[in-house]
Parts: sequence; C-alpha cells; structure tokens
Amino acid sequence: MRFTVALTRTPILGGTAWLGREIAEQLAAQGQDVTCLARGVSGAVTRGVTFVRSNRRSPGAYNLVAGEAWDESIELGYDADIVAGALEALAGSTAHWTVVSSVSMYASNAEPGADEDAILVEPSNLDDYAHAKVAAERATAAAVGDRLLIARPGLIAGPGDKSDRFSYWVSRLAVAPKEAVVVPNAENRYVQFIDVRDLAEWLISAGQRGLTGIYNVVGSERELATVLLAAARAQRELLRWTSFPPPMAPSQRLRFRPAQPQPQPLPRSGRNRAKPAADA
Repeated sequence: MRFTVALTRTPILGGTAWLGREIAEQLAAQGQDVTCLARGVSGAVTRGVTFVRSNRRSPGAYNLVAGEAWDESIELGYDADIVAGALEALAGSTAHWTVVSSVSMYASNAEPGADEDAILVEPSNLDDYAHAKVAAERATAAAVGDRLLIARPGLIAGPGDKSDRFSYWVSRLAVAPKEAVVVPNAENRYVQFIDVRDLAEWLISAGQRGLTGIYNVVGSERELATVLLAAARAQRELLRWTSFPPPMAPSQRLRFRPAQPQPQPLPRSGRNRAKPAADA
C-alpha cells in the first residue's frame, strides 16, 4: 500500500544548520515546496530548497516571503527580536506554526517523570537560553493562538552534531581501546536522547497533520550504563571503566515523560543511516 503526502509550502526560519537542515532535506525529499530564510553562514543550502538570504534583524528581512500563503512555518530561533519580526511578517498568512523549543526551559531537572505541565523558568533575563525560549513560546502563542505546535526536544544526537554532548563517550572510548576510562557513577542514572533524523521526521509529520499543543519530544529513558556499554561495543572492544562519584545525587535525574504521540523511529527506504550508539 502506498501513502501519499499532500504538497505543502513551508518556510523554515533557519534551515541551513543541523536540525533545520535535516528538516529541509526531508521535506525536499518529499517534493515539498520549502524555503529557508537565513543568513546562510551555518551551512550549505539543501538541494531542491529555495534559499532566501536574510539577516532577520535587518529592516525588510521578510519582504521576499511576507504576503504569500504558507501551509506551515517552522521557527528555530528564540531571540525576542527575530521571533517578533517573523510573527509580524508571517503569522497572518500561515495556516500552522511550529516552534522548536527545549526542555531546558523547565525550572527543575530533578523531577522524575515531569511532563508538559511542569513549572517553567520565569523569563527575566532574555540573554539566558531557557528564559529566551519561554519568552519565544509565549510571544508566539499570543500571535498564533490555536494554530500553534510547541515542540520541546531534549538532548538531540545524530549526524551533524557539533556539540559533542552525546558523541563524547563514543569518541572517548574510541581513543582508549585498551585502557580504563573514567566515567561518572552510572548507578541509578539515566539519559534520554533523540536522533535528529527522527525529530525532524516527527516535526514534519506533526505539521502536516495539523497537530497543535505542547509536546516534550524526547527519546525513551535509558540507563546510563547501558548507553556507555553500547558506545564501548561500537568500538568492537570490551573496555574497563572506573567510576567516580557524581556531583549530584542519583535522584537528580534529567527525566521527562514523553508526550503522546511519542516520536518513534520510522523506516527509511534507501537512506544511509549511521548506526547510533544506542537505538534512538
């Protein structure tokens, strides 16, 4: 059975760097009409995508896209001025709006099983990432109303990740194939992450279905020891590691309850997919 996807017109506010580029690539692969509006300094433009070079802080930044009818706008930014400018230019002509936010905006990371109703930080310093994300969500909700999807990803991993937050352990174990490696005490410690390709696929599907509301877009909870072992086995060696006490109590876990529908990895026909250290 073949499934078809309706053709859509989507401006991605960003789209030349990591997550934005993956979204653009997947939309282009569907044959969708995709426009990336960005400065173009974070990466190459995806083939099949219309690129509008623009500094979003400049006057007239949205002149080439404003006034057109869009099915879905995807906002990757969070600075107050660029979020406000996009809303002023595009909110009135966009059927559905997606904001990519973050679980970093929750006031506490120590509540196991926290969901979307957990308390947020109160934005008082917009130079702070979490505060700026909260302010961006609120400004967008005020402008877009019930057409809004707010996606709050957790730790994102996968090809193109330049942060080294997840891939550190794979790299660290790779350079010490026969040595003991010092790691945090893994007892009663858990991690959550989501592959950038799965996140992009979920965001695209959610937008095309017109999904609205707030969702923690996170992967399943995994024991830290299991993830470290998977990273070790990826190097085809059984390694020894030495634990040291963590700086926080084991109960202080970054754990969020995935929203329903939970993003799940989807089959990819004919796509080369790097094998992650653990199934994301």
